[in-house]
This record gives sequence, C-alpha cells and structure tokens, in this order.
Amino acid sequence: MSVNVDFSKGGYQGDIIEETFKQFTVKSMPFWWHFREVLRASQLASPHWTRADGAALSDEEQKELVALSLMNYAVYTGIAESLAFLEQLQFEVFRTTCDPWRIFDARRHWKATYSSLYSSFNALCNIVCIVVGLKPPLGEKRGKVWNYSPSTAYHLVNGKGINIIAEPLKRVTERLEIRNQLDHYWLIWHGIEQGKFFIDSKFTKGYVPLDIRADVSLDVDAIELAREHLIKSAEDFNVIYRELSVAGGFLDQYVSARGWMVDYSDYGEPHNAQRPKP
Repeated sequence: MSVNVDFSKGGYQGDIIEETFKQFTVKSMPFWWHFREVLRASQLASPHWTRADGAALSDEEQKELVALSLMNYAVYTGIAESLAFLEQLQFEVFRTTCDPWRIFDARRHWKATYSSLYSSFNALCNIVCIVVGLKPPLGEKRGKVWNYSPSTAYHLVNGKGINIIAEPLKRVTERLEIRNQLDHYWLIWHGIEQGKFFIDSKFTKGYVPLDIRADVSLDVDAIELAREHLIKSAEDFNVIYRELSVAGGFLDQYVSARGWMVDYSDYGEPHNAQRPKP
C-alpha cells in the first residue's frame, strides 16, 4: 500500500536550509519531513514533550529528544551538502579551462559529495539504533560518548528480522564503497578533462591495479554515478523513515516504551490538534 505525505495544507515547514533543498527532499525523502513533524523536533527543550501522564520530562529526558532532533537535522544537512558539492563538482568539470588546480578542485568536490552523503547516512544509522534498538543517544557506556556505526544499525535490524530497514541500509552501504576508498584506503583511478570525468569501471573497495593499461578502464561517468548514488540513497532513506514515522511505527513505539508522549494539541493544519499522519 502506497502512503504519501501531504504537503498541500500547511505544516512541514523548516529553516532556510531545509526550505532551500525542499524541492529535492519532498520528492525523494518526504518521510524525513514526516518524522520531523511527528517528533515535533526541536534543538532546545520543548514543552511538547512530556511524560505519558502529562508531567514534565527531566532534563536528561529532554536531552535525549533534543539529541534525536539534532541527528535528524544532520541527516538533512548531509544530504544538502552532498547536493551542493555535486553541483560544484559539475561546475568545475565543465569550466572552459581545466588547469591542474581545477582538476584538484574537481577531485575535492567529488570526495566531499560522498563524504557528506556518508555523514547523512551515519546520522540516520544512529537514529535507527536509538528508535528501533532503544539505545541511549550518546552511547551505552556512562561517560563515554559513542557513535553507532552503519554496521551496528544493520546488524541490529537484521538480527531482529526487520528486512524492510536492513535492505536499504545494505544498499546504501554498498554505494558508499567509493567513500570508503577515498577516505580510508587509496586511489580510485580516474581521468578528468574539460567536460569529462570518468572513473575505473573495475573499481571495488581495496582494488590495487598493477598495470594501469591492462587493469584500469576509465569508462564510468563519475558525475552521473554520484548523482545516481545520491538520489537512490535518499530514496532508501525514505523507505527507512517511513517505517520509523508512520502511525504505530518505530518512533511511536520508542516514545511509548520510554513512557513519554508528544503533545499535538496546538497543531494547526493539516494536523488539527492530532498526531500528524501522511
């Protein structure tokens, strides 16, 4: 059954960055917006978050929901950065002159496109661990702040048999092999000239050619591949966010398990003092 988020009746409004990239995110990851709306995300303590009996949350409880809100914002800003770097990459490659410094800039924007996409993905993986796994947002060891990695999120949901989340996590991880190579391993062979940026189609993580002429084929358009990876990853993010934020989904279960509630009594259209629904 298809479920769509209705943006036509108000609500679902963000800050200048969120609104700037909204044309992309409304199309590719509308359930990011829905998660934000259901949580009533806030960067500060909020009176809309209370205990189930209506009593105020403690400072520590407020911090947990603020942290969740900030992670959700980091998912968005990572996507926005990746889109911006991809635009800059295309600009650099298609400039009329392509001297060595501009080639360096093209490589830099290419790497940044994938690094920002990874930052976004990592924030989403932390959200999955917190909301689905009921893990504390700053780590499970007192006094030691800890980041939940993509592999932690994957093993968590895969172990629980939640394939509808595990499968998109795996797909995004596979796309980010390029980022792993650029950030942690070594070179991906490529060729850049004015209007053209191709990478090795034989590339896999850890690939080390011994004979460039025999072992490297520069025939994959790096810009089109990065664009495809970005769009498909955003769509996979949306699959995950749908499972988190639909009525009765993991966000509702998380709030209930903590003995909390979110107050929607002052929500206007399209929610009309009720829990937001797609």
